[in-house]
Amino acid sequence: EPPITLPEKQALDLVLKYTAGKNYLWLDKQMEENLKARTDNPDATFFPKGEMLWLNTEGEAYRLAWRFDIHTTDGQSEAIYLDAATGVVLRRTPLDIHCDPGSGATTWNGNANFNTRQSGGNFILHDDCQAPNIHVFNSQDSSQLAFAVEYTDADNNWSAAGQRSAVQTFFGLLQSWQYFQNRHGRNSYDNGGANINGYNQAGFTSNGTTNWSNASWSPGAQVLRFGDNGTDNNANDDWNTLDIVGHEFAHAVTSFSADLTYAGESGALNESFSDIFGEMVELFATGANDWLVGNDRGAIRSMRNPGAFNDPDTYLGTNWRVVNPPCDGT
Repeated sequence: EPPITLPEKQALDLVLKYTAGKNYLWLDKQMEENLKARTDNPDATFFPKGEMLWLNTEGEAYRLAWRFDIHTTDGQSEAIYLDAATGVVLRRTPLDIHCDPGSGATTWNGNANFNTRQSGGNFILHDDCQAPNIHVFNSQDSSQLAFAVEYTDADNNWSAAGQRSAVQTFFGLLQSWQYFQNRHGRNSYDNGGANINGYNQAGFTSNGTTNWSNASWSPGAQVLRFGDNGTDNNANDDWNTLDIVGHEFAHAVTSFSADLTYAGESGALNESFSDIFGEMVELFATGANDWLVGNDRGAIRSMRNPGAFNDPDTYLGTNWRVVNPPCDGT
């Protein structure tokens, strides 16, 4: 026996109560006439028509729902899904595609302005205002992508101390993309406009043990990961300084260009290029660079004095150099 459902009119009345105070497009005669002319359909209207469907809700349970598209004049049109039996709102998703200007405090680079996306009643760190999209998730200290969730903020002012690490990663990815776009004419890491997905507070598993003291590019999943050093409440030691983010982004560029095998001499070149480009991203974003990899959080390598941190070692030994190389290629 089919479930008892609300009639369409009763469901729409509930939706209009939920959106009371909005200026609806179907009440604007000029907009209605424009729609009819644009679609060459004299019956076209913005008035919401209900659609009954099965909606996938949290926990992968399906609920029979009414969907109504509510078009308004304020740029905040939305699709509203009601439980077809109870009239409870199950989901609200935006219909108007536009940039949501936000701002926030980075960990090391001051305040930054950026675009986000509205999702329900919150904003998320997803810049969909250009191709590629840039999206940062919270890995919740897990090495598994499936456990990642959105970072959210109610007013698009990302100024809380607990948000700085996420904003730092978001800012670093934006600057890395813009550096390669503006300086080298490269459209994302693959030069094909690929979306850029970053996973902050990520875990890294090795020999069955998870640690959070790393950053990486994963060519299979095509995601960038940044660890928090195991201290969720201390952004100052996270692995997401501008040059580290640029370093990992450069690994992505390398995997889609030279595809240098990550071993031996080619692996050393792979790392060297990433260190160089990481410093270039820092220079591009701030106007200066220090030639110290990750210096904001605590330097791990020096390009001024390569032996300062014993990483990396010099090629073929500490004092290796070429003296009078033969000219005949032997």
